[in-house]
Amino acid sequence: MAIVRSSAQDTVLDAVNECLVELLGITELTPDTDLVDSGVLNSLSMVGLIAKLERRFDIRIAKDDLDLANFQSPLALARLVGAKTASPSSPTD
Repeated sequence: MAIVRSSAQDTVLDAVNECLVELLGITELTPDTDLVDSGVLNSLSMVGLIAKLERRFDIRIAKDDLDLANFQSPLALARLVGAKTASPSSPTD
C-alpha cells in the first residue's frame, strides 16, 4: 500500500529537512533517511534539533514525545511536528 502525503505534510517535511541541514549539515536527505541507527542524530544533536523545531514551529515537544521512533527519519519528525501543530495541547511533563 502506498503512503499518500498531503501538501501540508510535504511543507512540514521540507521545513524539518531545512532544520536538519542547518543543524547537522546533512546534504542528502530522503523522507526515510535513517537518522538514529546511522548515528547521524545522537543525544546531543537531538537536543539541538528539538530546540530548533520548537522555535521554528512554535510547538512544545514533551517528554512523552521523546520516543526514538519519532526521530528515526525526517518523515517521522514531520509527522510529530504535524501532530503538534494540528492540535495544540497544554504543556505536560
